[in-house]
Amino acid sequence: MRILLFFLISTCCFAQQEFTGLVKDISGNTIEQVVVIVSDSLSQQTPENILISDSLGAFKVSLNSNKKYVLKTKHLSFKDTIVGFNPAKENKISIFLSPNNHALEEVIIKHEKPKVKVRRDTISFNLSKYIDDNDRKLKDLVEKLPGLTIQEDGSLYFKGEKITKLLVENEEFFGGGTKLGLENIPADALEKLEVISNYSKSNLLKSNRRTEQQVINLVLKKDRKSIIFGNVSGASDFNNYYEAQASFFQFKRKNQNNLIVNANNIAQQLIGNNEAEAFSNINSELFNLIETPIAYGIDKNEFSKIDNKIVALNAKRINKNSTWDFLSYYNLVNKEKSFTEKTEYLNNNSIDTRQEFENIQNKSFYFRATNYFKNTKKERLFANAIVIDNDTNLNKTASFSGLGNRDYATSDVAENLSINSVFEEVLALADNETLVYGSNLSYTNSNENNLLASNQGFLEEQIPWLDQSLYSLDKTHRKSEFNVQLGAIYYYNLNQNNTLSASNKTSYDFANLTNNQNQLLENESAYYLGSNFNSKLRFHTMQSDFKLNYNYKKDNWNIDLGGVVHMFSLKIKKYNLENTSSETVFNPFTNIRYFINTKKQITFNYNSNINLPKVNQLDDYYAVNNYNTVTIGNIDLNKSTTQNFVLKYTDYNIPKNYSFNSISSFQIFKNTLEKSYIFNDINSVSTYYNQAKNGFNFRSRNSFFYLFNTWEAGVSLTYSESVKHIDLLENQEVANKRINFSPRFKTNFKALPNIYFKPYLAYNTQKVGLNSRDFESIGFQSKIEYHFLSNFLVKTAYNYSEIANEKAFSSLDFEFRFTNKLKYLDISLNGYNVLATRFNTSILQSSLFRIENISTNLGRSMLFKVNYFF
Repeated sequence: MRILLFFLISTCCFAQQEFTGLVKDISGNTIEQVVVIVSDSLSQQTPENILISDSLGAFKVSLNSNKKYVLKTKHLSFKDTIVGFNPAKENKISIFLSPNNHALEEVIIKHEKPKVKVRRDTISFNLSKYIDDNDRKLKDLVEKLPGLTIQEDGSLYFKGEKITKLLVENEEFFGGGTKLGLENIPADALEKLEVISNYSKSNLLKSNRRTEQQVINLVLKKDRKSIIFGNVSGASDFNNYYEAQASFFQFKRKNQNNLIVNANNIAQQLIGNNEAEAFSNINSELFNLIETPIAYGIDKNEFSKIDNKIVALNAKRINKNSTWDFLSYYNLVNKEKSFTEKTEYLNNNSIDTRQEFENIQNKSFYFRATNYFKNTKKERLFANAIVIDNDTNLNKTASFSGLGNRDYATSDVAENLSINSVFEEVLALADNETLVYGSNLSYTNSNENNLLASNQGFLEEQIPWLDQSLYSLDKTHRKSEFNVQLGAIYYYNLNQNNTLSASNKTSYDFANLTNNQNQLLENESAYYLGSNFNSKLRFHTMQSDFKLNYNYKKDNWNIDLGGVVHMFSLKIKKYNLENTSSETVFNPFTNIRYFINTKKQITFNYNSNINLPKVNQLDDYYAVNNYNTVTIGNIDLNKSTTQNFVLKYTDYNIPKNYSFNSISSFQIFKNTLEKSYIFNDINSVSTYYNQAKNGFNFRSRNSFFYLFNTWEAGVSLTYSESVKHIDLLENQEVANKRINFSPRFKTNFKALPNIYFKPYLAYNTQKVGLNSRDFESIGFQSKIEYHFLSNFLVKTAYNYSEIANEKAFSSLDFEFRFTNKLKYLDISLNGYNVLATRFNTSILQSSLFRIENISTNLGRSMLFKVNYFF
C-alpha cells in the first residue's frame, strides 16, 4: 500500500495546478475585462481556456505542470499581446499591455449563443438551436439533443450514464423523476437544458467528496417564470380506447405549483421506476425514504389491455434559506392478459384446449413533505412520507378436452401501510470539520392473503396424480414492523488534498409476524399432508455499521480507501422457542479515479460485501415441488459474500463530437439467493429461485458515440458470462454466456426526414448440468420523423424481434399531427400497436401429440387526439 501511495503521489507532481495571473498596463495599473486565451504551445489552434480578468485585473487558471503554454490577450483599448508561460519554472503569470493609439472605426458586434457550452461539470444546450414548431413536449426536444437517450420506462441517459434527477430552475420536479417531466413539460417554455455531473444538494459537503450523481436542470424562458402554463388533451377511437390528460405548471420565484392528471386504457404509463427511485432519494447523506409503490409492468408489448389513472401534485414554498416541498400522487392500474394453447393427441385424436387468464390490479397513494434549510454554517432536512398500497392478482387456467375439464386459480391480495420520517443536519464545525447526523423512523403494517385452488388434474405435467380430484391451499400473512435508525458522519480535512471521514449507522427492528396456512388434499392414493399450519414469529434485530474512509484528491487524482465493520444481532422467538445469533464482519473497499483531463477518466472500484439474511427471508413460505409433496419452512440462507471489481474508462468530448465508454465488472459470490430463468422453447420461460453456493459473474459494456453536424452514430458491445453452482438443482452447475452487438444512428436534418435506427444481435448459450441450449435474438428499433410543413409532422416507430429464428414481437406506432399557426392547438391521429403481434403461432410435434400456441392480439388502437397548449 505504501508503494501504491508513493506512486500515486509522485505522479500527481506532474498533474494540473492552479495558477494566478495579473494583467497591467505599462504604468503598473491593473486592467479589468481583458480576454485571456490559454493554449498549448504545441497546438495553438484549439484554446484550452478562455478567461476574463476581474475588477482587480486578476484571473485564475488550472494548467498541467509538464506542458508549456501561450497566453493571448484581447482588449479594445490595448494592443493584442502574446506571452509564454512554463508552469514548471514559474509560479505567477504577469502580462503587461500597451495602449492602442489608433482611433476605432464603427464596430458592429454580432453575438450568437453556441449550441453547446461546456463549463467544468456542466454541459449546457441552447434549446433555441434545436426546437421547431413541431416540438411540443420536453421528450420531443430531448430526442434531438446529442448524447441523450430515452428508455421505454422513461429513464434518461447521457452518454450511457443514467440521469438521477430532473430539476426545473434548480428545484426538483416531482421529486426529480424524469418520466413525468419528459411527458408533460411544454418544449417552448424552455430556454436551456443543463447536464450537471458531480451533483450535490449540499454546499457544505461539496469539498469533502465527489458524487456519482448526474442530473438535468431546465432553465425556463423569462416570460414563463410567473404565469400558469401547460396543456389539456383528449383522445378516443369512439369505441374502446381513450386518453384524457391535463397538466398545469407555475414556477414563481417563491413558489411552484404543478398538477398532472391522466386517465387512459392504451398502456401509457406516466409514472415509472425512475420516479420510485427519485421519490425515495431525498438528497440525504444517511438515509432513503421507504420504497415508493409504483405499479410496475405496464408493458403494452405483453398485456392485451391496461387501464391507468393517475393524479400527481407537486407544490413548493421557497424562502430565503428554506424550501418546503409537497409531493403526492394516486395511481390505479388494471392489467389483463390471456393466452390459448391447443394440444392435439395423435394417438386418440383428442384435442385439449387450455386458456390462461391473468388480471392484476394495483392501487397506491403516496404523500411526501420535505423541508430543506441551509445557510453558510448549517443545512437541515426534514422528510415525512405516507404510503398506502393495495395489490390484487388473479390467475386462472381452464382446460377443456374430451378427457375432462380442469380448473386452476390463484389469488393474491396484499395491503400495506407505511409511515416514514427522516431528520438530518449538516454542520460546519470549523473550516476543516463537518458533521452530519440524523435519524430515520419507519412503521410498516402489511396483510397478505393467498389462495391456491384446483380441480381435476391439478398441475398434471408436474405432479403425477392422475386420480386427484381436489386440491386447495390458502395462506394468511400479517406483519407489523417498526424500525429506528441513527446515523452520523464526521469529515476532517487534514489539508486541501486529504480528508478523513468516520461514520456510524445503527438500526433496530422489531417485527411481529403471524402466518396461518390451511391446506386440503383429497386423493385416495396420496398420503395425508396435514390441514393446518400456524406459526407466530417475533424477532428483534440490531445492526451497526462503522465506516472509516480516507480520501486523497489532488489535481487529477481522487482516491478512497477504507472499510466497514458490520455488527449484526438477531433474536427470534418462534413456536415458543428462542434463538439468538450475532455476527461481526469486515468489508474493505477501494476507489481510485484518475482524471486524464476534464473529459477523460479511469476508475477502479473494489469492495467486499458480506450480507446476513434479511428479515423477510426468515418468514415462512410454501411451495409445491416437482414431485408429490407440499413443503413449508424457511429458505436456508447462510451469510452471503461477494467480491466486486469494476474497471471503467470514459472519454466524453462533446466539443470534439465523440465519446467512448467502457465498463467491465467481475463478481465472485457465495451463498446468494436469486431468480434464475431457463429458456425451454420459443414460447416458454421457466423461473425459479435458487441458492447459489458459489459462482461468478463477468460483464463488459463498451460503447462509442460520434456526433456530426446534423447526425450522430454509435455502437455498443456487451459481453456477459456467469457460472453458478446451484444447491437446489442437486449441486448442478448453471452457466450462461451472452454477447450483444448494437449499432445505431440518428439524423437531424431540417428539410429531410429524421431517422433513428438501432438494430441488435444477441447470442445466448445456457448450460444446466449436461444439458445445453443455444439461441439467437435479433431485432431492431426504427423511428422516422418528417416535417412536411412547419405545422405538419409525421412520426412512425416500428419494433421487431425474433428468437431462435421465430418471430417474437412486432409493433408499429405512428402519429400524424397538424399544428395551427399560433402553436396553441394540435390535431393528430395516433396509432398504438397497429401491427402488433406477440409470438407467431408455433407447432411442436412428436409421435404422440402436437401443440399449437396462439397469443391474443395486443391492444391495437387508432385515436383521434386534440391537444391544447396555453
